[in-house]
Amino acid sequence: MIAYQAGGHELAVVMIPKAIAADENQASYHSNLGTVLQAQGKLDEAAACYEQALVLNPNLAEVHVNLGNMLQAQEKLDEAEARYEHALALKPDLAEAHHCLGNTLQVQDKLEQAVACYERALALQPSHVKAHYDLGCTLRALGNVEDALVRYRIALAFQPDSVPAGFRESLAQLLSGDFTLGLHNYERRWQSKDHGTPMRAIRNRSGPAKSWHRGVC
Repeated sequence: MIAYQAGGHELAVVMIPKAIAADENQASYHSNLGTVLQAQGKLDEAAACYEQALVLNPNLAEVHVNLGNMLQAQEKLDEAEARYEHALALKPDLAEAHHCLGNTLQVQDKLEQAVACYERALALQPSHVKAHYDLGCTLRALGNVEDALVRYRIALAFQPDSVPAGFRESLAQLLSGDFTLGLHNYERRWQSKDHGTPMRAIRNRSGPAKSWHRGVC
């Protein structure tokens, strides 16, 4: 996986199959190839690699999580949920499995169950930024704006440049009635993928309109 870690996805796609050809019974080789293919957006091929890794070694909890992520991306939510639960049966203290299970439950509007999963993930890994963020989103969906705001702020404390957390924090501030901070921070929307419209033109009094574009996340 050295080539992959160096950012050389194309090289890794060439080298890992050669390693598999030399020893096709190494589950880690198939899992590593799945990771590379997943990064390239080749979800079906990545899923096939993870499945082969699990044929060779069914006890790889992290690979069950990776396969669950592929299934969730393909909207096969029941299958994804089963994979995460299998991972947790093998490794109950795997924070990412709790987090991913929470995401699957959230998509299915099982919000209270999702909250419990995120809380378990954070009990195991308090610095899990995405779990704080996703918990915040779920709490906001449940109408608990104040606790959602706390979670966004914790996520930002760990990762100050998190555009999604910053944008969602501004929405929670507006909902809670803090219009001064909320409107100021709402400018982060131009950097958020959740905001699909371009920045409006701003006209300078002494010159023509200037067109501003959203920043890069």
